[in-house]
Formats: sequence, structure tokens, C-alpha cells
Amino acid sequence: MGRSDPARRAVRRLGAALLGAAVLTAAASGKGRADAGTLDMVRERGVLNCGVADLGRYLAGTDAQGRWVGFYPDLCRAVAAAVLKDAEAVAFMPATMGVRLDGLRTGEMDLLMTPTTWTLEREADQGIGFPAVAFYDGQGFLAESPEAAAAMTAGKPMRICVVAGTTSERNLADLIRAGDRPWTLLTVKTRQGRNEALLQGRCDVLSADRLDLAEAREVLRVHGRALVLLPDVMSREPVGPAVRQDDPQWAAVVRWVMFALILGEEKGITAAAAAHPASVRGDGETMRLLGRQDGAGQGPGIGQGLGLDPGWAARALAAVGNYGDVFERHFGAGGLKLERGHNALWRDGGLLYAPPFR
Repeated sequence: MGRSDPARRAVRRLGAALLGAAVLTAAASGKGRADAGTLDMVRERGVLNCGVADLGRYLAGTDAQGRWVGFYPDLCRAVAAAVLKDAEAVAFMPATMGVRLDGLRTGEMDLLMTPTTWTLEREADQGIGFPAVAFYDGQGFLAESPEAAAAMTAGKPMRICVVAGTTSERNLADLIRAGDRPWTLLTVKTRQGRNEALLQGRCDVLSADRLDLAEAREVLRVHGRALVLLPDVMSREPVGPAVRQDDPQWAAVVRWVMFALILGEEKGITAAAAAHPASVRGDGETMRLLGRQDGAGQGPGIGQGLGLDPGWAARALAAVGNYGDVFERHFGAGGLKLERGHNALWRDGGLLYAPPFR
């Protein structure tokens, strides 16, 4: 027994040495992966792969020249401007309901810019990160007539069309199971199929996020249907950019680009002003946002920890304007005609504000 102790100690020493080597190897390989993170890969490629869904000209769609336009493509371009110094260096990739998260997880997409709701399950179980909220939405209802709207309010039986696999379907199913609503659900695979079901008289009401329904209202108006977007909101649906969870640096880049657009609105920085940052006058935070030195000698290196150069935020603002400009262009009087509501700045009673740029 005593003679075997040295052998055991030798085995333990060998095991410890091998374990230490394995730890060092893992650390080195981990550092290699971090060094070749999404930001570096996007720069090496020279193009941002941004997933978008064809939702209509105000959310995301193509114009007569085939160029992607809308709220979500604008946000893709803001990130590209910050990272690549070129707002048009974006490869817009199809992100339909069935493949949007898979395309992100597999690395085919660097960024997903669709109305994907930030949920606990998606973040905790599906490996998806949500760096920021681009739009505070809620599930609502689009009725074909005031009579249908009144019937819903009165609690009468209704046939409701909803896209399968969405949080909207789950929310409605929860209400029906609880016995709170005498509704019948008709699930369809796509938004287009949902709209067609209404046109064919197979359902009385559409249900989805209100932003989605506002776009559907515009689409169906072309078919001669004057639909009513009901004021009822039955859920919280924060939507925004989505990334993989394995790259915190990239998540931080996307997050702070969103914050730059929001702070740009608060500071009154338009696209034209951001294009000539040296001519802008403002407080210290405005100077730091635009990559300039403030009165205390801080500012130009504000994005260095993100791996970005001093002009990153100014380029994002110059490319698409501030958040208020983007909202008004697509959702305001010339677009979906939506009120700012929760998507107003904090000083105007909304939920939007950026952490300090310092």
C-alpha cells in the first residue's frame, strides 16, 4: 500500500499538469474566438448581414428600385454606418417567421431587425439576446367594421386570425383556455395568409402587434377595406434588434447605436447636423455623442471600448437621422399615422431614454 503512494502522487501531478494545459488551451482558443468576434468578421467581410422580413413599405419592404426601405432597414443602416462607415454596406437577408431565429443562431445573420418580441424564453432558452428596445408595442385587434369592434367589446363570439408560432397566438390561446373570451382562432403561416383570410371572410378580426396591424391596415386599404384599429392593448410586446448571446461586444455595439439615435433626438441632432459634427454647438454630452472633445477634455474615445472610432455615432445619425426622424418618416403623418405613445422620449411622457454618454 505504501509502495503505491508515490505512483498515485505521480498520476495526480500528471493529471494536474494536463488539466492546467487544457485550461490554458481553452483560454487561448476563447481569446481567439473573441478576437474574431462578430464586429471583426463584419469588418473583414465589409458587409453587415441583417435579417429583415417583408412587412410592407413602412416597417420593411422594397421600393420600385428593389431597395429595402422602412423602419427596420433604417436601423440596419445605422449599425452599418457606425461599424463600416457605409450605411449602404448591408446585405438584407430574408427572415421569415420560421427561419429568423435559426438564421441568427447559425451565424448566417449578424443582426436580426424584425418585430421579434423580447421574451424570457427566447433569451434564457434559445440563445437570443436583445440589446435594446426599438419599439414598445402591444398586441391589438384590427376589425373590419365598427360593428365587429362593438361585438368584441360586448364579448360576443368572434373568429380571429393570427399568425402561428407568434406570441400573439400564445396570448390569445391563454385567454381562450381561461374561459375569458368566446373566440375561435384561425392560425395561418404568414402575415399575407392572415390578411387574405380576412379578405375571404374566414375571420372577423386580425390580432397581432399593433405596429404589424397598422401596416396591415394600409395593405388592406388597397383592397377597398376600411379597417378599424381598436384601442385595446392586451399585452406588452417590446421589439427590437436581436443578436446571438455569445458575443457581448457585438451586443453592446448594437445597443449603443440604438441609444445614439435616441440621444440624438433628445439633443436635437438631425441627419444634416450630424453630417457636419464640427459645426454643431451643444453641451458636453452632445460633443461626446458626436465624437468631439467636451469642455473637460473627454469625448473622442467614448466608443473605444466598443471597438469603434470616434465618429461612429455621428455617422449613424447622419445616415438615418435621430430616432424621432426615423419614427416620423415611417410611422408619423406621412406613414402609418401612429401616435408616439410609449415610444416618445422620457421628457415627453414616453419610455425612451439613453444612458449617459460619458
